[in-house]
Formats: sequence, C-alpha cells, structure tokens
Amino acid sequence: MSSPAHLDQTGSSTPSVADLLDPLHSQIRELMKIAGTAGLSLGVYRRGEPAYYANFGYRDIHEKLPVTERTVFAGCSLTKLFTALSMALVVDDESNDINWDTRIKDVLPDFAPVDFNMREQMTITDVLSHRTGMSIGNFYLGSDNNMLIAHKDSIKFLNDQVPINPFRSKMQYNNLGFEIAGLVIDKVAGSWADIFRQKFFAPLGMKRSFAGRPPPETENVAKAYNTLESAHPGSLPGALSAITMIPELETAIVVMTNTLALNDCPDWVTQLIIEQLLDAPQRNDYIAAAKSSAAATRQWYPNTLRALSEEHKTRRAAKPLDAYTGTYWNKQKYLKVEVTLEDGRLYWAIQGLETEKFELTHFDGDTFSWLRPRDYLAERGRWPEDPPVFWKLKFSTYDGSEVISTLNWVHDPDVLSGEDFVREI
Repeated sequence: MSSPAHLDQTGSSTPSVADLLDPLHSQIRELMKIAGTAGLSLGVYRRGEPAYYANFGYRDIHEKLPVTERTVFAGCSLTKLFTALSMALVVDDESNDINWDTRIKDVLPDFAPVDFNMREQMTITDVLSHRTGMSIGNFYLGSDNNMLIAHKDSIKFLNDQVPINPFRSKMQYNNLGFEIAGLVIDKVAGSWADIFRQKFFAPLGMKRSFAGRPPPETENVAKAYNTLESAHPGSLPGALSAITMIPELETAIVVMTNTLALNDCPDWVTQLIIEQLLDAPQRNDYIAAAKSSAAATRQWYPNTLRALSEEHKTRRAAKPLDAYTGTYWNKQKYLKVEVTLEDGRLYWAIQGLETEKFELTHFDGDTFSWLRPRDYLAERGRWPEDPPVFWKLKFSTYDGSEVISTLNWVHDPDVLSGEDFVREI
C-alpha cells in the first residue's frame, strides 16, 4: 500500500519515499547477486515522513536467518563519522584547552615522525580531513580481522609513517588520521568509546549500537562474510556499508551489508537510491557497472600473477631454505616475523600468529612470494586486492656476509623502500 504523499518546503506534493523506492527492490537484489552480498539492510529518513526500511537476504546464511531493520551490522568506516563528531564535542567543551588548529604533538608528546611537517605542523583538522600526506600502513588488518598492531604500540606505528604526498597538498584517504584523532580524544576526554555511548547512542535511544563487539547475549547480529570468485559467500570476516546525507532534501540514507563482496554493493545501492530521490533526468546503469566491477575483481589474481611473472628476467637460485629461518623484528620492535621451515617448505608468520602463516615460494635469488589465489586469501579472511609488490619478501645479508640478516617487505606501495626487519641473533 502506498504511503501518504510528502509535502516539500514549497507545499507541493511529492511521492513518498516508499512509493519511490519500492520499485527499486528487484534491482537491489540483482546488485546483491552480482556482488555476492549475503544480506543488506537500508534505511532512509526524509524529514516529515516515517523512516523507510527495506531488508534483503540473510544475516546468517547457514541458518537462513533473514535481515531485519533491527539486525546489528559491523559499522566499519562509518565509525569515522562518530569519531569526527566526538572530536567536535571535545573541541566545543571549554574545559578542554584544544581547538581545530591544535597540533597533535601538543596533545600527544610521544608523536614524533621523522618528517618535520608531520611532526611539527600536523593538527586535528589535518588528521580528520585526510590531508596529512602520511603513508597509509594498511597492512595492520590481517587475516580473520586480526589487528596486527597492538593499541599500546599505536604511537610507535604512527611514528614510522613517512610522507608520500606533500603536507596539506591534497586529499588522500587515510584511516590512520582517525587513529590519531582517537588517541587525542582518549588523552583529553577519557575515552572515545565512552563519548560514542554517552553523547550519541544513549541520547538517540540507540540501545543496539555498540562501540565494540556486541555482548554475546545480543540477538539478531549479522554474521560477516567474504565473497569467493564464484560469488558464493563463506562464513568469514567482511562487511561494507555506506551513508549519505542530502541537506537540500533533509534526507539521510544508510545502507549496511555483512559481506566483503566482489564490488562495493552498498555504494551502488546508495547511488541508485539517490538518483531516484533526486528524480535525476539521466540515470546510470548500475547493473552494468556492478557486473564490470565484479569482473575486474575476479581479474586481480591473474593480473597480479602476470605482473610478477614479467619481473622474471632471470631466476637466480636461492640459498638452502634453512638459511632464511628465524625471528625478524622491525626497528621499534612492535612487529615481528617468524620464518620457519616445515617439511621442506618455507613459511612466514606475521607476529608469529598461526592465522598469519603463509607458505613462501621462491621468486628470484633471496626473494620469495606469498601470493595465493584470491579465493584462498578470502577464505583466510583477508582483503585480497593488494598490488604485486605487497606479495614479495626480500632477504639480504650484511656487508657481503653469507648469513641472512634482514627481511624487507614493501607493505605500502607508496613507500617502495619498504620496511626492514632485522633477524634476531
């Protein structure tokens, strides 16, 4: 049944959100199918109308449990919104001696990157607006959602970042800016998580929103999935989400999914909804775009394998495999790599974790690769879209010695010098 028509600011009658969006359901289901998205929940609020909800697919595939408007999803990068709002509250609180131009080093005295601008000039505004020029260090999220850098080592990790773009020269998306913001909030106001709960969730009656993992007794929580190339999700860590606000229409759109899919399904769905709400005279073919993007994702592994193969001008022999074994530490000793030899095969494990153990295959000389097919990496709960250089490890000796002393890993493609890990003696 159609909802009552909506009156806009001029008093003219416009179709209700339900009348506009119900016809999109078949396209949304098709976008989910192409992406391999297990479950999706969307909510749209337009001033003067009841909130609109639509739910698709499953929060739990095995148990065939459907998504509802009360399903709890992982917030992922939507937490950036709450972090920025929390910082605004801290800045507006006159009892705190900080403002948007406060330097990070003046709040966090241990913040000391080598680069002068990053160390001496970086402000709260810089970190929240993605204009620091700082390297991204995206490797910290490992398999099965392992956080490879402990919270206590955050400052050490941040201090290891280097400029990859001139300071304040351009917008460069970087999660680490919000890690810095969170540390500032913790230092000034006690806990960013407490601010989430006390200043946002509680006043808004958001009793089923959490600043961390939901309590075990919480019902209707979506399982997270990674999509394999066959577009069938498996029970693995993954989620994507999107939020958009249209001030002119006094409208907000939230799309939550529980799948790290073959493309950004919630983004396609959001754009589809925006076009409908704006009555766009020209429409994009999001089904075609979704098929194209999913096909590109499926080409990641063969393209990466081809790129690495093209580097093989020569294939120099490796040393005996036991020459590479040992424990290797980065400079500040918050990150280690364990290299082991088991049944004649060489493995490495980030932080020595069994869940981070991958077999190494010989690439050239003292260089090895840990690249595996996309489905294998997805089954391990990884985000398998890193460039070719990410999948190589180069061992080296010191001053012409035959003894391996260092392992170098280019985990940030914008920092081609990589990071050295020194072998423990």
